[in-house]
Amino acid sequence: KYISTTSDTYTLCAKSEYKEGYFCADQDSGGISRTSTAAMFGDWGAGGGSSNEDWLAGYTTRRKITIDQTKVDEDLADFPVLVKLTSANFDFSEANDDGYDIRFTASDGLTLLSYEREQHDSVSEEAEYWVKVPSVSGTVDTEIYIYYTTTVTADGAEPESVWDENYVMVQHMKDNTTSATLDSTGNNNDGTKGSANNPLEADGKIGKGQTYDVNSEKISTGDVLSFEYNEPFSVEAWASNTTDNVYGMLACKDRHYNHYSPYYRGWYLWKWNSAYGHTLVLDLMNDGDQPYLVRVKGSTALNDTTLRHLSSTYSGSGIASGVKLYVNGELETMTTQTDNLGGRTILPVGGSFNIGNRDDASFFGAGWIGIIDEVRISNIVRSAEWLKASYNSGNDTLLTCGDEEILP
Repeated sequence: KYISTTSDTYTLCAKSEYKEGYFCADQDSGGISRTSTAAMFGDWGAGGGSSNEDWLAGYTTRRKITIDQTKVDEDLADFPVLVKLTSANFDFSEANDDGYDIRFTASDGLTLLSYEREQHDSVSEEAEYWVKVPSVSGTVDTEIYIYYTTTVTADGAEPESVWDENYVMVQHMKDNTTSATLDSTGNNNDGTKGSANNPLEADGKIGKGQTYDVNSEKISTGDVLSFEYNEPFSVEAWASNTTDNVYGMLACKDRHYNHYSPYYRGWYLWKWNSAYGHTLVLDLMNDGDQPYLVRVKGSTALNDTTLRHLSSTYSGSGIASGVKLYVNGELETMTTQTDNLGGRTILPVGGSFNIGNRDDASFFGAGWIGIIDEVRISNIVRSAEWLKASYNSGNDTLLTCGDEEILP
């Protein structure tokens, strides 16, 4: 038997033991009719219904989640999809307060998908889950399911399984303690603040982020995330920069002793000052007796309160043409400022990877002023299609949640 519900209509169907097919009683018509097995399954497939055989064991409530193929420009493998739940698309009273009962499956309703719970707040009725979808189509809608129950359930989240092996750090930027943030990958690139509540946790684009108020604030992960000039990498973050400060360091790995010393090496992703129109800039540098670097700037002014998806990729080519900059999933109009690295090393000697500032936070006012959220580093070039889908996902425009389905 199966109960299908919409906002005003209820239909009860039961399989006949004596006749081929199903008998259905419809609330609106008040009548009983028989339909064939094939027709019944066809209707259920189109309308979200199901038989017992394609339900996750132990669950009687679920919703279909549909990923909009028009927001995906190519097929993506093992893509982390944000499922954002609110009172508008989810009844929090029908799930555990802690969200431990939540499960996600593939379109078959049975194959479990790895997921990470960033937040599940049943009081404010807000939750964010990251779900690893094995294949997201760029040509047809992709469907998955979310299951939930009020039965006390063991936690099914597996954060480290969500992020593919090319993610070397994923920081959701919420506090683990007032002095630390956590890396969701298995690489343990956790962050340490300069001091407690510096920066300070605040509402971000997705759940919580960090707000940077002064030039000296930063989050450091230690001597990790170094890349040589011939190694590819990608950087992503949601961020807003709310002032016309001289510079704003979004993320970097560098080591600085004295300007133009052999130890001034590394990479920067930052917002420049008015000389570059407050645009996004990627630097790859080796300062010896003169500055050797690749410097490419974007075209979108970033000096306002708007939270944007900012990303850059570098191919490992050693030249400026290997740099790409994106804002909200769209490739920037880029300008090469300098292109004379010439195969010189950019590996810093020591130093830490930092979010929101340079390794030497006192050097020429490079601190970010504003919000930083969802910082990701990859050791490959993420495709333009991947970054566009990531923007749509984080912007909560990639998918929709369907009506509740109930299996008695």
